[in-house]
Amino acid sequence: MTDKTLEEKQKILDTLIKKVDKEMGVGTLQRASDALRNGVFDLKIFPTPSPELNGMLWCGGFSGIVELYGPQMGGKTSLAIDTIALSQKNDPNFVGGWLETEGGISKEYLQDHGVDLSRFYYFRQEDTGNGENAMDVLRGILKTGAIDFIVVNSVAGLAPQKEVEDDLDKQNIALTARLMSKFFRTSNMNISKNKTCVVFINQTRDNV
Repeated sequence: MTDKTLEEKQKILDTLIKKVDKEMGVGTLQRASDALRNGVFDLKIFPTPSPELNGMLWCGGFSGIVELYGPQMGGKTSLAIDTIALSQKNDPNFVGGWLETEGGISKEYLQDHGVDLSRFYYFRQEDTGNGENAMDVLRGILKTGAIDFIVVNSVAGLAPQKEVEDDLDKQNIALTARLMSKFFRTSNMNISKNKTCVVFINQTRDNV
């Protein structure tokens, strides 16, 4: 078998692109140069209110999947809310969202941080029953692409169904980790396609 020339390879791939486009939709497979022109590689950046933090982040703000973690009372929630408020100020079409698992957010807190509540969607884990249901609601939101930036506050507060139903003395290992793993496997494509930013707030612990 002889080596193919670049022209021959591109002709073969152009034929394959037409086949894939017909079966799965135009743009499913494309040259990177075409993808660049079509905005596939474009990132949606959400600057935080901190120029210093933006400078340390490789893209100048939050983008894609973000884990915001640190000690309790370290300012993680305030940073996330202030980023939403700043994005609302900069973009009249921006819509923010919030999944609360700890019950620590009030109307006054949001208003004090300048959040436009008419462009902010909020739901609580307790109203869904358990962590799986809450993350299913989040998956549904991500499929729509209608919310630009959504925060999960917090991963540590997610309560899987088995944990909710079992007695307190039962040791259920890695339930939250398995829940999060499945969520990422099934949601990454929607986060990427819709250029949504999802911020997961988490806590560090010195004493388990």
